[in-house]
Amino acid sequence: MFDETSAKAFIVGYGATRRIEISDYSESSARRSRGLRYARVASLFEDHVALRPIQVWAERLKLSDGERYTYAIKKFNQALPEAVRFTGELGNGDRQPMFMFRDVLTPLSSLSDGYKSFIGWVGDLIGHLSDVAGEKKIDDIPGIVLLDEIDLHLHPEWQRIVVPTLAKAFPKLQFIFTSHSPLIASTVKRENVFVTDVDESGAATIRQLEERLYGRSIEELLVSSYFGLTTTHPESFQDQSRELFLKAAAGDSSAALEYLQRLTGVASDNTDPEGN
Repeated sequence: MFDETSAKAFIVGYGATRRIEISDYSESSARRSRGLRYARVASLFEDHVALRPIQVWAERLKLSDGERYTYAIKKFNQALPEAVRFTGELGNGDRQPMFMFRDVLTPLSSLSDGYKSFIGWVGDLIGHLSDVAGEKKIDDIPGIVLLDEIDLHLHPEWQRIVVPTLAKAFPKLQFIFTSHSPLIASTVKRENVFVTDVDESGAATIRQLEERLYGRSIEELLVSSYFGLTTTHPESFQDQSRELFLKAAAGDSSAALEYLQRLTGVASDNTDPEGN
């Protein structure tokens, strides 16, 4: 219960403001300000909390057990998008973690915010798993990972595969994600999804829906009971379409043609009901 390096009751959590610490970092100071178990979930509750830099656990593990370090790098890369891979090396002087990004050696600081955000929490997870693994492999550790807004900064292409990729890399972990992305939602089955809302009194609610999720298109999901939209068109587009309909009903043949084009998805981007 009080052994912070125990693999029992392993829980980590990452808030939507998660970021890697880039200034001077002192692990001993961090330990004094927060217990390690709480530090693993602190970013869920404190917006200013930064994640432990990758080099903190990487240097220690590399020096203590090269074989385990190599395995940690392997699991790290299994969880990352194909375009980026951690080399396991740290830059000279600044000790920056070095990545191969589209075949170019790149320090972490030079990657985009999207990559840094994702790499940051996955690297932090690898580090905490390494802390408690003992003689076990890090993917044999059971536990819970809480992640707010998994789609944060992620390219749509990566959103389509991120959940199954993480599940495959860490089969013993239970991931609990929040998301507003229909791309993320379409990769899971309805049994695994809970929808949060508020009732008429303002009280928070959580429920499961009967409607299918897995494999459905973005358009279908956005107008489903999960997202509740009546249309995916911009409001201005809807207003223009109503005006066109009224003009067409009044006998305007050009408005009728434009209205039909909008219905079939071939309307010009720069056309409005006034012809501007």
